[in-house]
Amino acid sequence: MEEVNFRRFSTIAKSLGTIISISGAFIVTFYNGPAILNTPLSSVSFTKLNVPLPENWVLGGFLFACSSLAVAAWCILQADILKMYPAEMVVVAFYCLFVTIQSSVVTLIAERDVTAWKFETKIGLIAVFYSAILNIAYRLYVTAWCIWKKGPFFVSLFKPLTIVVAVIIGVIFMKEALYLGSVLGALVLIVGFYAVVWGKSKEGKINNETESSNYQAPLLQEHIEDV
Repeated sequence: MEEVNFRRFSTIAKSLGTIISISGAFIVTFYNGPAILNTPLSSVSFTKLNVPLPENWVLGGFLFACSSLAVAAWCILQADILKMYPAEMVVVAFYCLFVTIQSSVVTLIAERDVTAWKFETKIGLIAVFYSAILNIAYRLYVTAWCIWKKGPFFVSLFKPLTIVVAVIIGVIFMKEALYLGSVLGALVLIVGFYAVVWGKSKEGKINNETESSNYQAPLLQEHIEDV
């Protein structure tokens, strides 16, 4: 778990860096500004599609907040589990097993049509295997390993960076418009991220010095007793 001591400059840097990173993520999400690259075409409009788009921002925001709290709680719980049982592969295997069981039950209840389970094209089957192997199994293993090494705070720190990565991928591969708000938000987010990483590094050095000093004390005492 993270140590909070506001007398240390490292704790202040981590706290302020976290707030700055979240602020940068909000800027990227809610502020566009003028387009500076790949100017969007005004003639293209998604509202012309004959697809019903029901919107419930209150329910969606509430469910998204619950999801974020559940992910944060899982990271903290996983850190405690890995301290008692440091086997990332086994933890990830059990996680995937129970997620598969729960998802299968919910899917069978929500979708009664058996034909919906059929793959129409080969690309659908490839997408399923890609998602299962890389997006779920490999990602969960790397996340568990990082939690075991650095703790849940360090892992959750990279979550806002996914917004910046999504913007970059969208601009490069999907030819989406790059707005001024995305650039400003990314810069703010990176500054906050660097502040947190610097605070963690400074705190790690202090903890290593403390552990080394505590480790040398018994050796000195035994040497004095032998003399």
